[in-house]
Amino acid sequence: MTGSPSTSETRLATAETLNRDGLFATPRPWAGVKESYGAPGTAAAERMLTARLFDSLEFEVLPGRGFDIGDTWHRGIPLSWFSPVRDARALPSPSGTEWLSRFTGGLLTTCGFSTVGAAGNGEGMHGVASHLPADEVSWQLDEHGGVQLGAVVESVALFGPSFRMRRSIRAVTEGAVSRLTVTDVLTNIGPEAAPLSLLYHLNFGAPLVAPGSSVAIAGNGVSASALHPEVPDWAVVPEPVAALTEAVFEHQGVAVDEEGFARATILSSARDLGVVVEWTAATLPHLHQWVFPTRGRWALGIEPSTAPLFGPLREGPHAGAPILEPGHSRTHTVRISVGPTDTISRV
Repeated sequence: MTGSPSTSETRLATAETLNRDGLFATPRPWAGVKESYGAPGTAAAERMLTARLFDSLEFEVLPGRGFDIGDTWHRGIPLSWFSPVRDARALPSPSGTEWLSRFTGGLLTTCGFSTVGAAGNGEGMHGVASHLPADEVSWQLDEHGGVQLGAVVESVALFGPSFRMRRSIRAVTEGAVSRLTVTDVLTNIGPEAAPLSLLYHLNFGAPLVAPGSSVAIAGNGVSASALHPEVPDWAVVPEPVAALTEAVFEHQGVAVDEEGFARATILSSARDLGVVVEWTAATLPHLHQWVFPTRGRWALGIEPSTAPLFGPLREGPHAGAPILEPGHSRTHTVRISVGPTDTISRV
C-alpha cells in the first residue's frame, strides 16, 4: 500500500510523542546515562559515563579526565576522532610532550589551565586540564528528553595559579538537529591574579571528515604555524598522505553573530552529515584549526581558545592569555550541532 503516512505513523515518529502518549513506561528508552568502570586499553578501573539520546547522540563523559567528552556517535555513525592511542589513564603530572602519549581523541579534550600548545609556565604540552579528576559529578534528564551532566574540576598549585572549572554538558535533539552544549564557569580560586590559558580541542574524524569535506569559517584572515604542502587549502580536507605530518592554522577576526557566538561549519563529502561548532567569541577570542592528514591517523580539530598557539601575541606577556583576578569568574560556552547537510547549513 502506498501513499502518505497515516496519522498514527506520523504521531509515533519521535521520542517526544511516544512519551507524551504514554507509550514509554520509563524515560530510559528516550534518554539516559549509564555509569561503568574500566579505562580502554588498560586494566585501570577508571569511571566512565555514557549518555544516550533516542535516535540521536551517544557520547562518553570522562570524570577521570577533566570531565571531557570521549568517543561520540550520531545515529550510530562515528562523529569524534578515534586516536590510535588506547591508554586512557590520566597522568599524575604530564611534562614535556607526555600529553601525546594519552591523547585518545574523543570529541572534546580540554587543554590548560596555565598553558596551551607547547610546554610552558611549569606545565607540559597542553597543560594538565585533561588529566585532573572531576568532583561533584551529577546528571539528570529534562522534560524535553535532554540529558544534562555536571561536575567541578580544580587545578590547584600551593605556590602558583589555582582555578576551579564548573562544567555543564547538555545534550538535546531538536527536530533533525542534535546539539551538545558545554558551559564552563572558570574562577580564580588563588590569592593572586593569574593568566588563564584554556583551549577546547574539538576532534572530528571520518566519515564527517573525508577527502573533499569542506570547512567554512568567515573571518578576516588565516595564518599558518608553518608551510603545509600536504594541506594546501584550510577550507578543503585534503587526500590522505603516508607521511606523519600536521597543519595548524589560526583564523583572525572570525565573524560574530548577534548572540555573541562565532562559528565553524564542517560539511561531509562522504555522507549527508554536517556539524556547526559555535563558541562565545568574547571569552574565546582565538580560533585554531588542526588538520592531521596522515593515513591511519586522519583527524580535523576545531579549537577555540583564550590564548594563541603561535604568532606575536604568543611571545608577549603571559603568552597572550587573559588575566583573571582572585575571586573573579568568566564563562565559556561551546555548542556542537549535528544534522543532515541541508538542515545544518541553516543553523
